[in-house]
Amino acid sequence: YMQHQLPIVATEGTLDGEFVSQNNIGWTVPYDSYSLSALLFRLWKDPKEIQDKMNNISRIRKNHTWECRARKVERTLST
Repeated sequence: YMQHQLPIVATEGTLDGEFVSQNNIGWTVPYDSYSLSALLFRLWKDPKEIQDKMNNISRIRKNHTWECRARKVERTLST
C-alpha cells in the first residue's frame, strides 16, 4: 500500500495496527464490522483526512522499502 501511497486500515491491537498508528499513515479499528463502517462513513464525509494520511505516507515510505529492510538485516548480521 505504501508504495502506491494508499492509506492503510489495520486492526487495533496488532503489530500492523501499531505501525499504522505510530506513523499516522492510516487508521486502526477494532475487529468488527460496525467500527469499519463507522470509519468509512467518516471518511466519506471528510475525504481530506485521506489526503492527510497520503501525505504522511509519502514522507516515510522511502525508509520502509524492502531494500531498506534488507540493508538493516545486513548491518545487524555483520556486527
